Amino acid sequence: MRTTPLDAHREPDLSFVRDTVQSITPHLRRGQLVVLESTTYPGTTEEVVVPILEKSGQHCPVTPYLTDGRKVTPADEPETDFLVAFSPEREDPGNKQFKTNRFRKSSAA
Repeated sequence: MRTTPLDAHREPDLSFVRDTVQSITPHLRRGQLVVLESTTYPGTTEEVVVPILEKSGQHCPVTPYLTDGRKVTPADEPETDFLVAFSPEREDPGNKQFKTNRFRKSSAA
């Protein structure tokens, strides 16, 4: 596992993410869950991954939510062909004492 590389401007180089998503797009099927695991910046899933996957003709709308302070509900219920989630990398590059079984893993959809 390695962290997301930086470009010449010290911004995340998302070419690896884009290339990977483009390679799986032809194989995307209705009902599948696609999980981005990366050290990338917030918004990459919605801004980069979903638009590439939607070129397949399937849709995964990012639904806005409403809250009244007690309950969260979707603003609308659009048709969803596939789902996406983000799971941040949980590693400590360069730390020889780092063990993957010592941390909890979380994902969000």
